[in-house]
Amino acid sequence: MGIFKGIFRFIKRAAILFLIFATIGSVIYTIRLLRKGSRKISFSAIIDSDAGNGVSDLFAIARALADPGFKVIGLTSAQWNYYPQINQGTAGISQELHDSLLTLFNKGRIPHLRGGEEMIGSTGQSLFRHSEAAEFIVKKAHEVSKNEKLNIIALGSLTNLASAILLDSTIVPKLKAYTLAMHYNTSAKVWN
Repeated sequence: MGIFKGIFRFIKRAAILFLIFATIGSVIYTIRLLRKGSRKISFSAIIDSDAGNGVSDLFAIARALADPGFKVIGLTSAQWNYYPQINQGTAGISQELHDSLLTLFNKGRIPHLRGGEEMIGSTGQSLFRHSEAAEFIVKKAHEVSKNEKLNIIALGSLTNLASAILLDSTIVPKLKAYTLAMHYNTSAKVWN
């Protein structure tokens, strides 16, 4: 177990260092955009991320936060329980990194909610994973107008999105999901 704690400590330190460089780059980019004249918001989305699993999610979030044409409606923390040896909540690790990133960008007012800690079907229990993130997705889906869709960018597992749909399947026609990664559980026959 000691090796996993060391790996997580290294990942967290590397992520923080990366955030500093990403923030500097994003600030420079934003200043250049502002000199050209600010743009209207052209895209808005909830970003669902397992940021604790690697720095690529943090870079994508930093880029979205710095872009004046991109409105981050909410930032939700996803789990990445691919390794049974991990005994701490991986959604919690992602949540801590999201909190740090939002603080660096002075965007703490953006809702940032914690997602489910386990993959759907991972324990043979109920498929639904209750979480603040799933409830937030349902709430925001019901707020979109009839002719609009709620954009969700899932950079990691699909547990929060799937849980939201299991919580209220009427939101499906109101969603447009952009997914990057997922995991298929062959025993439960579900995508996470």
